[in-house]
Amino acid sequence: MICVDLHSHTLMSQCGIHTHLEMLNAARDRGLAGLAITDHGPALQGRLPSPVYERLDQPLPGIRLIKGIEANVTDAEGAVDVPAWLLPMLDIVLLGLHVKFPRSRNDADWTEAMLTAIRRNPWVDLITHPVDENFPMDIERLAVAAKALGIALELNNSKVLYKRTSPERVRRFLDICRETGCRIAVCSDAHTVSEIGGDESVRPLLEASGIPESQIVNATPGMAFGFVAARRAARLAHLRATSAYDTTSLIC
Repeated sequence: MICVDLHSHTLMSQCGIHTHLEMLNAARDRGLAGLAITDHGPALQGRLPSPVYERLDQPLPGIRLIKGIEANVTDAEGAVDVPAWLLPMLDIVLLGLHVKFPRSRNDADWTEAMLTAIRRNPWVDLITHPVDENFPMDIERLAVAAKALGIALELNNSKVLYKRTSPERVRRFLDICRETGCRIAVCSDAHTVSEIGGDESVRPLLEASGIPESQIVNATPGMAFGFVAARRAARLAHLRATSAYDTTSLIC
């Protein structure tokens, strides 16, 4: 069981079926210390109501709500669908490939699109399901770039559980992360309450990989909350330095 799950969806995503409170309550019942609710961005018709980010302040005792988004790369120039007003309010920013778009004829896979996106948007914290067979990437190039930017790569339980990637691809992914030193996050990608905190499909692969606990950003609650806090602070500093977003009214 994952102690702090950094990837889950509510009914605010087109693919989720539960409310924020239902997801948090289930996470608490399962013994989690924290749950990141990371609904999809607008490119996948995700709904991002401002009261969730402005007013929903730790609604249940015994479980920490981490406010996030699973954003989408939307073009080959590295655009992502995080609304400008929302970014300063987020605790964590996940980024994945979900929408296919035109690319250069020289691009054999989706690596360059993702690399362009994280270099253009260095405030991304976690790249989701990098072994998705629908969007193949050069994991070694991705891991090297992610490590340089402090970004973690996701070990996604759902992709293995529902056979949307192979154990062999995951083993290779873990080998590369171990060899490059790129940090990983073990996540359920829960869309229902029964999936929250689940790692049953990837835990044996992780244990066999030899990746040290120090390389897993959510190996313990303290490590997970520390990762989130450090990345949020770096994101706000970047936004203030670049004046890319209005953070003048933000209370940290």
